[in-house]
Amino acid sequence: MEHDAMEHAPDAYRRLTDRDLIALCLQGEEQAWIALLERYGRLIYSLAWKAGLPPEDVADVFQSVCVVILENLHKLKDETRFRSWVATITIRQCARVQRRQRPEWISLEQARQELLQQPDAAPLPLEEIERLEREQLVRQALEEIGEPCRRLLTLLFYEREPYAEIAQELGLAASSIGPMRARCLRRFVNALKRLGF
Repeated sequence: MEHDAMEHAPDAYRRLTDRDLIALCLQGEEQAWIALLERYGRLIYSLAWKAGLPPEDVADVFQSVCVVILENLHKLKDETRFRSWVATITIRQCARVQRRQRPEWISLEQARQELLQQPDAAPLPLEEIERLEREQLVRQALEEIGEPCRRLLTLLFYEREPYAEIAQELGLAASSIGPMRARCLRRFVNALKRLGF
């Protein structure tokens, strides 16, 4: 199943912590599983793309990572390490796919040509994994604060729209954007703190 085509979890599940979602997944709660996939699907896909895999292999990696998580979730001892665990599983699945694609015997010249043309498939450095995890936390915090704050902060900081256009899009007076921005930023910062950012 492609990440963008997934069923969406109800908002109540989206606001739950990883710990709560994991506990519900272990009880067989399908909506909790959908919420976890929504939360971490982008991380899985971005790591697979960074490994240089073609689209069909990226989709295969996503599915195999989901299977590994589902089969081993009960073994996870520290739910606060879930993001790192997912990243590690994804990197290992990418390496497995890359190994599977290599023929057993190739000529020295063919190997040299492949090395020159192949994107760097080395495991991502810790800094890159941490950056992806921070991005995931920001997305999760934005999801947690809900509307209209999510839309306001997205327009302000991602799309960099001027106050007048934001006010028009949200149906508000331009003078109310500043105070609303302050309230929404407080909610966003509190959500990040709850998530361990």
